[in-house]
Amino acid sequence: MDGQDSSQLCFPQLANSSCRGLMHPRWETVLLYALLSCITVITVVLNLLVVISISHFRQLHSPTNVLLLSLAVSDLLVGLLVMPVESMRLIETCWLLGDLMCALFYIISFILTSASVGNMVLISIDRYVAICFPLQYPYKVTNSRAAVSVSLCWTCSLLYNGLILKEHLRQPGKYNSCYGECVVVITFISGSVDLVVTLIGPCSIIILLYMRVFVVAVSQARTMHLQITGTAQTIRVTAKKSEKKAAKTLGIVIIVFLMTFFPYYVPSLAGQDLSNSTSYWAVVSWLLFLNSCLNPLIYAFFYPWFRKAMWFIVTLKIREQNSCQAKSCWDSAMDGQDSSQLCFPQLANSSCRGLMRPRWETVLLYALLSCITVITVILNLLVVISISHFRQLHSPTNVLLLSLAISDLLVGLLVMPVESIRLIETCWLLGDLMCALSYIIGFILTSASVGNMVLISIDRYVAICFPLQYPYKVTNSRAAVSVSLCWACSLLYNGLILKEHLRQPGKYNSCYGECVVVITFISGSVDLVVTFIGPCSIIILLYMRVFVVAVSQARTMHLQITGTAQTIRVTAKKSEKKAAKTLGIVIIVFLMTFFPYYVPSLAGQDISNSTSYWAVVSWLLFLNSCLNPLIYAFFYPWFRKAMWFIVTLKIREQNSCQANIL
Repeated sequence: MDGQDSSQLCFPQLANSSCRGLMHPRWETVLLYALLSCITVITVVLNLLVVISISHFRQLHSPTNVLLLSLAVSDLLVGLLVMPVESMRLIETCWLLGDLMCALFYIISFILTSASVGNMVLISIDRYVAICFPLQYPYKVTNSRAAVSVSLCWTCSLLYNGLILKEHLRQPGKYNSCYGECVVVITFISGSVDLVVTLIGPCSIIILLYMRVFVVAVSQARTMHLQITGTAQTIRVTAKKSEKKAAKTLGIVIIVFLMTFFPYYVPSLAGQDLSNSTSYWAVVSWLLFLNSCLNPLIYAFFYPWFRKAMWFIVTLKIREQNSCQAKSCWDSAMDGQDSSQLCFPQLANSSCRGLMRPRWETVLLYALLSCITVITVILNLLVVISISHFRQLHSPTNVLLLSLAISDLLVGLLVMPVESIRLIETCWLLGDLMCALSYIIGFILTSASVGNMVLISIDRYVAICFPLQYPYKVTNSRAAVSVSLCWACSLLYNGLILKEHLRQPGKYNSCYGECVVVITFISGSVDLVVTFIGPCSIIILLYMRVFVVAVSQARTMHLQITGTAQTIRVTAKKSEKKAAKTLGIVIIVFLMTFFPYYVPSLAGQDISNSTSYWAVVSWLLFLNSCLNPLIYAFFYPWFRKAMWFIVTLKIREQNSCQANIL
């Protein structure tokens, strides 16, 4: 019930002074090693491609790319030096590399983290100058100045972290309580300074600069739309458009950076001690390291020059003489335009044009999106079978999780395959009726997921804030009724919004091969409030209340525990809080994946023609359906046990539904 695995001594020959490490089941160990090894290899390979590309091709020697090179070097070192050691520490739980290696591991991790933060600040400054001072940019920002800034960034990171951790370098293992432990203790003053220097300060600068960039970019776009007259003005617009495209891409890099770094610092910001919560730190640490893997994927998706450079490297054309001066090959890549063809050649005058992607890119995208789809379907199917089959899991909270898993399963079965085709082929080949149906199914499942998250928040709020009334207020039947109402409201609400498209499919298509759904301004505003602002406000307010109550209860319990009866009461509350923490992570991931989709609506910006942006935010939204069961697998021992029952077909045994898996 508490999710504890069996343990063993890290060093059996030192029985009295050895730490104890968890013994994971073999299948779990193999699965974790395989998953983390894949992430590590992808991180190293992709960042190595970025480093080689920018270093080798002279056309890529620009100030912005110098900063990207520095970021890629730090990400590459994370993949080479940090991820393998962190994988061992997570899976083996015992530290077997000695005290000196423990101190070195921490200082390398801290240096690379600080360097990444510094690079992000420099990238923000670069984009700020490029957008807000476009005429001065070529003179103010040069390759040499960018290189000096990068050198200072790395030097400051090295000196700063060396100063903070100098005590651990002098006396490695000073704070270890037993052999097999790797602990670094930072004083309150150093921790507070580090919080300001590494998170609050840089994030404030980044957010302020990008807010300024966003405001200036929007105002310039409006001015250009009204004042473009003549060739000279057109050239000026093209130059600014190029800078804005880079700003948008690097803005996505920075948003991903903030989303992956912020959870690591949440306990420090909240003043909560989670030093003993190994599961929490395992997740947030790997979320932080995952940023190093995501950056080159973002470049690959948004930067045609990176895809072209990658093709040169993989096909070994980079070994040809003067390949570093290759120019003609970059013409189309630097403009970001792929060749196009008619979607329906037989309808030349009324057919849309679709992009022709390189074959390798098409195969890569199909393979990647197919893997995500299959993983989403399989994992959510396991959740559905687990909760439906095992009677021990028939609780109100799990009824809500079952509903969420069904919506995620349907996303994997019905939405992801269609969206994969739409993204890769660019032409819509399934007809007008299927176009309307694809949108209404996607909208219904999205609304149902949002409703399920609100219900989960309410469930946790009642469980933590009213623990004595919870068993009477929240029952299986009430949870089932709430879920049914959630799905019914989602169906009716989205049917009402999109009824016009069901009556006249393809009404707003301008050519054959297009799939467009237009929602009126009033409907869009209502949908923004009903589907995002309202639910998110409820979720955040409820979880803030849950967090405050949980912290106050924990402090009270710490001071007042006296006797067996009180201990039993504490255990019950601890179980509820653990569930609240796990489902809180589910909700945080939900908000992080849904928020970028609604950013343009919140900002009042029209980017309906930005296919690349919508492709990323749509798949980020769908990715939430894949991440939920992974979170359950990591935090819920009952799910891992149920999964083992299903995979080994023990579920077919008589009375398996009554098996004890808690």
